Amino acid sequence: MRDWINRNYDYYEFLTPEMRNTSLQLQGPCYPVIFPSVNVYWSCQFIARASNISLRHWQQMGGVNINEDMVIDKSIHRSINSRSSVLKRYMADIGKSWPVLIVCGGMLPLFLSVIWLLMIRHFVSAMPWITVALFNILIITVTMFYYLKAGWIGNDAISPIIGEHDPYINVFGRELHHLRAVAILMTFIMVVSILTSIAIVRRILMATSVLKASSNLL
Repeated sequence: MRDWINRNYDYYEFLTPEMRNTSLQLQGPCYPVIFPSVNVYWSCQFIARASNISLRHWQQMGGVNINEDMVIDKSIHRSINSRSSVLKRYMADIGKSWPVLIVCGGMLPLFLSVIWLLMIRHFVSAMPWITVALFNILIITVTMFYYLKAGWIGNDAISPIIGEHDPYINVFGRELHHLRAVAILMTFIMVVSILTSIAIVRRILMATSVLKASSNLL
């Protein structure tokens, strides 16, 4: 096996003339690596566009004609993007990130709520404005994050391809469409949030006096 690795798994020259002939007819034991492949969700998936160098070398050897077939490529992507496959990946992500969910969804909000009560106690007049400002900043930040991961801003879009790969090779996953849908939804929520904050300025002023009265109970 080590010798094969050192030879880059090239053992064609060791075959008998009969085996070479069958290999050139795509009947084995050697099969040409004509199509490039990428790591898609930890599985080796080839791209149904032949490599020019490999294909030319194959033709010079007298190999049979190989046609590019996008049907196979589409069938692989259809399997990767099936609802069951996407659901399994989502569940696997949740299974791996449960410590983060517990900390960010339970412990951190509890700690921040205590800090918030202390701030209300000592900064009564400013708290309504601080609350509205932080809420809008959070909404805008989350919306921009979805724009980044959806590929609409910058070059950090989520990709099903793992590791380094040819930048001209693109494989789209269903998750990217989900992110773009959420980005559109967050854009709508952001606009409504900002307009609502402007519309309730008078009520925010009224809330300041209410907080002053209630802060005496803390």
